[in-house]
Amino acid sequence: MTEGLVVYDGKSYTVTKPTQQDIENLFEIRCTLEVLAVRQASVRISDTTSDALHAWVKECEEHWQEHSIEFLMSHDMHFHQLVCEGARNPKLMALLSTLNVQI
Repeated sequence: MTEGLVVYDGKSYTVTKPTQQDIENLFEIRCTLEVLAVRQASVRISDTTSDALHAWVKECEEHWQEHSIEFLMSHDMHFHQLVCEGARNPKLMALLSTLNVQI
């Protein structure tokens, strides 16, 4: 799924470079959708996803005490995925997945 990241002009393919405004727009949309995901997850989350989210928080707390910023940064996307799973909204998950590819 390239979602406009690769353009074909009839002869060759080109990878597009997003502008600063493109990136800002994508982040604004992502923030709005993530707020919706949190709202939905707060009432729809399954026990399994809730347990996974709590385990993720505990693991991050342990690494935070070790000052492992690298660990936290590399696991940030997993947090967002768990919240989105908790929303139990496949369309929302697809939209956020598409946005994340572009950012």
